[in-house]
Amino acid sequence: MFARQILPALLLTFCATAALLGLQDPRPALAEAPVWQDDFKAALQTAREQDKPIFLVFRCVP
Repeated sequence: MFARQILPALLLTFCATAALLGLQDPRPALAEAPVWQDDFKAALQTAREQDKPIFLVFRCVP
């Protein structure tokens, strides 16, 4: 008798709690602002020191 009354209530409470926690938006990680460099050799050296990739943009500047 006890299990028939308590078990559904516990199950409902668990499901409601899980649903409410699942609806919350996690906070996004704060990203570092990109540092733009004009000197390719300096940028390459910095990328090697920090073990980070380089985003290289080729453009024609009049």
